[in-house]
Amino acid sequence: MPVSTPGGRCWFGVELKTFEISIEEHKGKVHGKICERGPKFSSWIRFGGKGLSLLLEGVESCYGLKERAPFRKFWSEGNRAYSLELRRNNARRFLFCVVRDAKNKRFSLAFPEGRGLVGGWKVLASKLRSLGVSPLQWNGALMENHTPAQAPSSSIIRDSSYLRDCPCRVTPSR
Repeated sequence: MPVSTPGGRCWFGVELKTFEISIEEHKGKVHGKICERGPKFSSWIRFGGKGLSLLLEGVESCYGLKERAPFRKFWSEGNRAYSLELRRNNARRFLFCVVRDAKNKRFSLAFPEGRGLVGGWKVLASKLRSLGVSPLQWNGALMENHTPAQAPSSSIIRDSSYLRDCPCRVTPSR
């Protein structure tokens, strides 16, 4: 089971952003939501139990990656397709998580790496674990140059061309 004793809520801050994670169980299914809030925006993504586990797996696998090492992971859950990609801008590295729903709407979150020993990714992973999320034990295949439609439901892709220009879903703060 990917999420043991589901339920709870926590938050943490990285640089100028805060993230709130909430997990609950409804009719035997685990539902999670991660909200990202910045000075003038908020965004969120909903996950199922499998998605939370695969997110944790992806975040933890990026800890030791070298500065320019590419990382991409795709999975699907219900009628949603998820991707997690390691990106870099002038300031830092960050994990960019995108979900597309059945109507092809895109929702995204950006998790900064953080600075120092206890950075953003390590805090994200520890908060997910504190809420009962654990990595799935699957035999994922390493794939080269595949699009998400070609990828199996759980895969790691070490190529960085697919999500370059994905627009974000941003809701202005009030």
